[in-house]
Amino acid sequence: MKNNSFFVICCAALSILAFSCQKADMADERAKRAGESTGDIRIAAVGAWGRDNDEAKAWNGIEMAVEEINKTGGILGRKFLVVKKDDKGTVEGAVLAAEEISGDPDIVAVIGHTSSFTTMPSSRVYEAKGLLHISPIASSPELLEQNNKLIIDVQVTTDMAAKYLAEFARDRGYGEIAMSYVYDDYGTRFATEFDKASAQFGIKIIDSMPYWLGEGNDNFDSIARKWKNFDFDAMLLAGHPKDTEAFITKVRQAGINKPILTDTALNAAAVARCGKNLNGVVTTSYFDIEPENRIAQEFIKAYRDKYGLSPSRYSANSYEAVKLLAEGMRKAQSTVPAKVATALRTVKDWQGISGQYSIGKDGGIEGKPVLLMEFRNGKFVLVKVKSL
Repeated sequence: MKNNSFFVICCAALSILAFSCQKADMADERAKRAGESTGDIRIAAVGAWGRDNDEAKAWNGIEMAVEEINKTGGILGRKFLVVKKDDKGTVEGAVLAAEEISGDPDIVAVIGHTSSFTTMPSSRVYEAKGLLHISPIASSPELLEQNNKLIIDVQVTTDMAAKYLAEFARDRGYGEIAMSYVYDDYGTRFATEFDKASAQFGIKIIDSMPYWLGEGNDNFDSIARKWKNFDFDAMLLAGHPKDTEAFITKVRQAGINKPILTDTALNAAAVARCGKNLNGVVTTSYFDIEPENRIAQEFIKAYRDKYGLSPSRYSANSYEAVKLLAEGMRKAQSTVPAKVATALRTVKDWQGISGQYSIGKDGGIEGKPVLLMEFRNGKFVLVKVKSL
């Protein structure tokens, strides 16, 4: 029995070693092929493309950027060829897509996914297989806490956004705030960071109410009934788009007309449904559809001409991710993933459509402008800009 256990342990150890070697072999093979290839540059785009929502429109930004780059001769005299994968918006689908993508040794970079919870596990797969990963949308700080040398994240983190909203609340004189948040990685992290920053600014959180994803409506009814009897200056919601719309509707129906602070941007259809209930809502934004930035103006016009609608932050960030990838390859004079990742982490004061920013040594952005938009007179208007 003892010898049999030893045999099982040895077999397991050999399996792990073989798997590790297989991953290292794939990374080496990818780097070798990238260094020798002279044909099209194969990249992957992965996200929940089959869904009819704003996140799916991230593909538009990728498609548009690739077309522009290829029309002007490509990068290093070579054109981009995009492999499009749908991750179904689930963790299982994301990991499966990541395995399929990273199993192709000719793909040198991937842009995706369209949420933090699908990006996190996928990034580990890409790193293990030596694949450069540019994340245009994920805001979880944990993405950069993994010490992944092949990750570049172009989104402002949850921690940054939470601190900025708390600072804004202080500037507005909101001394007491009632807070609700979705009980997942995003919501709990945002609530924790907002609570910490509020304490530093002398703001009191008078009530903190979590809710579970998919159960927002029932929870919001009880939250609204409870808060109707409280005295406070503003509300904070850390939730997802559909929940944010429901929360706003419920608290307004309960007669609570206090300002609402949120990190969630609503699309045009949700804005139309909410109507005047949005008065007093302040949300973070990372892209202005009425910018002074000439590059952004040109992007918005081209996007509207091509797709017949205004770009969202998802399509804007994905467009920028492709342009940054091209910049990294120019700087590196190579398509080898590790060389491009290193070059990207030296990018300083890069002018994108969302403003000017740099890439830090950890692969995160530095100095990217964050906008605060407030709903007034039937539309969201810019009330504050800060570079984080």
